[in-house]
Amino acid sequence: AQVAKSPIGTKGARISSYISLPGRFLVLMPSSDHIGISRRIEDEAERERLRQAVVNLRSNSHGYIVRTAAEGEPEEKLAS
Repeated sequence: AQVAKSPIGTKGARISSYISLPGRFLVLMPSSDHIGISRRIEDEAERERLRQAVVNLRSNSHGYIVRTAAEGEPEEKLAS
């Protein structure tokens, strides 16, 4: 479980079974196999390049979300 919202007053923390691990360029989602691209990246060629980069990187069936910060970054940098 992962904390979705901190406790406030008498209410306890809200937790979720959907775990995500955020990084600078990617968000890893172990419970999914979806690859998503930030909506702020509007250039279709760049979106496809990033999607292919993630497909090449992944060695498992985890899902990923490509963050806006990944726009224009080389594939090697996404892997780090």
